[in-house]
This record gives sequence, C-alpha cells and structure tokens, in this order.
Amino acid sequence: MKNKSLLYVTIALDSYWREVIDINKEGHHISIRSFEEIDAFAAEVCQNGRFQIRVCFQDELTESATDGLLICEEPVVPMLAERWSLSPMSLMTRTILLNVDRAKTAHQIEELGAAGAIEGNRYWTWRTERNDSLGGRLFGRKDIASKIKASWTRSSIWESERYCLMEHETHPTLPLLLAAYLDAYHVFLDSTQ
Repeated sequence: MKNKSLLYVTIALDSYWREVIDINKEGHHISIRSFEEIDAFAAEVCQNGRFQIRVCFQDELTESATDGLLICEEPVVPMLAERWSLSPMSLMTRTILLNVDRAKTAHQIEELGAAGAIEGNRYWTWRTERNDSLGGRLFGRKDIASKIKASWTRSSIWESERYCLMEHETHPTLPLLLAAYLDAYHVFLDSTQ
C-alpha cells in the first residue's frame, strides 16, 4: 500500500448485491443494491465529510482502492486480499465493516483490527427512518471516538479494549457520525505513516 493521503472511500459490494430480489411499488424488479439504498447512504456520508465515496462491486476494484478506506462486508476482505496478494489484516486497518452482527461487533473488530463497523440492524434503521436521532451508533476505535468527542456506553457487550459503540449529540445520524469518524480516522492514519 502506498503512503499517501486518503482522498476517497470505496464501498465495495459483494457480487450478490447485483441480484434482483423484489418488485418495487411501480412493479419493477430491483437489485439488492437498490433495495439497500447503499448509493443514497454513500451520498449522504460524502455530503458531510471531506472525501469522495465510490460505490462499486468488489470484482470491479483495482488495487489502487487500498490507498483509501474501504467499507464492505467481512467476506469481501479476504477476496480482495487474495486478488491483490495482501494480508487480510493489512486491509482491515483501512476497512469499516458493513452489516456486522451487533452482539459480537466490538470484540469482532478488536480481533480483526478493523477501522470500525456498521452494525446490520443500525444500517436497517437508517434506511427505514432517515431522520432518526439515535446518536449515530457506530462501532469504532475509542481513541478516534475521543478525538471527535463521541460518547459510548461502558458495557462488555458494546465495548472491547480498543473499540466501542459510539454516539454523538451533534452527529445524531449514522451518515453524520460516519463522516466525522472517517475524517478523524484519515488524520489518524496519516499521522501513523
């Protein structure tokens, strides 16, 4: 991976997101990608951050994507690592996991060394209640949470040694909190290179 400033984020979708799953209100078939509204999510996060977000399928990615941050489901990471002859751990430090099971999230990302995680039910809540004010609720590193002045619940379920489920009063939605977190994580990564 190159040591250069992160200017973009890539949401890398597994190929199953191409599948047609439903018929919408107008009677048209829609893909999982459309149903999950991942492009609208990316646009809302991008609108509130200082970076570009590209949404694509993992088989369309080139190795240059490793110069930025990735957002993807956990099974995508080993596929990309194998394709680019990288260790999965080297990608995890630049990866926000998507649709992770809440019950094991903090401990799972601690073990994997991921940049953070978006829990599956939390993403679903964003899709169905866009203007919710749940405080964001993003899993991420405690040191980054402190930098952006986020709070977290002290509980063995929601936190591990270095990770927590964070909330933020001035970033009350998932896209707002993720944008603030990505901006701060970018600065953190730049300072470690």
